[in-house]
Amino acid sequence: MSDYEPRGSTHDYGRRPEGHEEDAPSPGPAPAGGPGGEPPGGSSGNPAYSTGEAGTAFSAASQEERTLAMFAHLGGVIAWMTTAGFLAWAVPLVIWLLKREQSPLVDDQGKEALNFQITGLFATVILVVLGLFTALTLGLGLCLLIPFALGWFLYALVFAIIAGIKAYDGERYRYPFCIRLIS
Repeated sequence: MSDYEPRGSTHDYGRRPEGHEEDAPSPGPAPAGGPGGEPPGGSSGNPAYSTGEAGTAFSAASQEERTLAMFAHLGGVIAWMTTAGFLAWAVPLVIWLLKREQSPLVDDQGKEALNFQITGLFATVILVVLGLFTALTLGLGLCLLIPFALGWFLYALVFAIIAGIKAYDGERYRYPFCIRLIS
C-alpha cells in the first residue's frame, strides 16, 4: 500500500489493501454484461472491441479498419493544409459515414477525428476574424494572428499524427482540447 492512499480505500478492482481482508465483501457472482447492462465488450457484443477509456485497444480490428481510422485523422490535417481549414471536416466525415456500421474502431476514431476537425473549423473562423482585425488595425493584429495560427497549426499537426499512429495500432485516442459535438 502506498503512503498517499487513505486507509481502507479500495483499489485494484475492489481488493482492499493488506491488513483489511476482514472488511472486504465476498466477491459474489460476476455481473451479466458491462456497465449499464451493455453486453460484455461494449455495444457491439464482440468482446474483442472495447468501449473503455482512451488507449483501449480494438484488438480484433482488421488492417483495413486500422488504415481507415488512421486516414480519418491524417486526411483531415492534409485537407486542412490544402483548403485553409474550411473542408478538413470532409475527409473524416466521409470515412465515418461509410464505415461506422461495419467497424467499431472506424466509428469511434472517425467521430473523434470529425470532432477535432470541427474544432479546427472554429479555430479557422477565429483566424479569419483575427485577419480582418489585422486589416483594420493596419497590421497590429499580426501580433495575435501569427502566434495563434502557428500554434493551432502545430497543435493540429502533432496531435493528428499521434492520433493516426494510435488508430493504426488499433487503440482508442482522444484529442486534448477538443469540442465533442458528435457522440
